[in-house]
Amino acid sequence: IFSERPEAVDIQLADFDGVSYHVCTDPNQRHLLTVSMAWSCYNELRNCGADDRLRQIYGNAFTNPETGHDVTLRIDMNQLSDQDKQELPRKIGLLKREAFAAAFVKMFGTVTAGGQSPMITINYRTNEALYLTQNREGVIAIFSVNFKDRDDVVISKVFLQEFAAGRKSINNAPSVKFSQREAPLELQGVQNVREADDQGFVSFALFSGHISEGHRDKTIDSLQMFRDYLH
Repeated sequence: IFSERPEAVDIQLADFDGVSYHVCTDPNQRHLLTVSMAWSCYNELRNCGADDRLRQIYGNAFTNPETGHDVTLRIDMNQLSDQDKQELPRKIGLLKREAFAAAFVKMFGTVTAGGQSPMITINYRTNEALYLTQNREGVIAIFSVNFKDRDDVVISKVFLQEFAAGRKSINNAPSVKFSQREAPLELQGVQNVREADDQGFVSFALFSGHISEGHRDKTIDSLQMFRDYLH
């Protein structure tokens, strides 16, 4: 697509968390590249400011979404500098990350500014959700995890217990708790929280050092990668 005679592109892609992408070029103007993303939880992310965040990051490339998708970037390759072309693959690859980050940025920003925020819920997978809630020390991020196989329940339980214990040897690591079947106290009274034998909950207690403006990007990256790393 960067050549003087770019080839036609029309690709459907799938990612973790049920995310799908459509990458294509205009058949009549192949220098126009379109990248669209569909994600079932995007309306919840939009309520956290995802559209504004993506518009700030991607500028004029952020446009009206393609039919059947939630986000679309439309890029004129002829208008890109050589440096922009070098950075484009990575920037597009972060589209999902930047959208998901909107929920964290909203909560972290409110808390560090001394404000009060209601709980944020992002139903990012079937039978799974991320809950962000405020406490006295900072923010608690809770992942509900659905195990579709009995062996996964046993293996993941051992892994998560070791994961929680391992933070004792790491300076400034967030406190980690794991519970099986029963939701943690922070989720008592919250609607539509699924509790079952195949459901687990992982809680990360984040302090001011984790959510401050200078450190929040690393925290967001680590939390997003955690779920895909688990299974």
